[in-house]
Amino acid sequence: MKLVPVADPSGLKDCQEVLKEIIERNDNGKYEIPRDLMLTYLPQKIVNSFLDLIQPLAKDELDFVLRKIKSGELTIICDENEDESD
Repeated sequence: MKLVPVADPSGLKDCQEVLKEIIERNDNGKYEIPRDLMLTYLPQKIVNSFLDLIQPLAKDELDFVLRKIKSGELTIICDENEDESD
């Protein structure tokens, strides 16, 4: 799973749209993913990869990345068949 700039938002796959939709803005105006992240919409491998990707980020970096995903400027390449050997 990797973050990439979005050239054409109309070409986003279902999992990319779902990841974009789950990002919320909290009371302080920061972007976050809900603690009770709904796993039913995406394959477990994609959810795990997404969480692995964002876990090492500092709070400010995470807010920046989630804001860019939410605004459609960045997306995540999410392919449940990618790196099957992991």
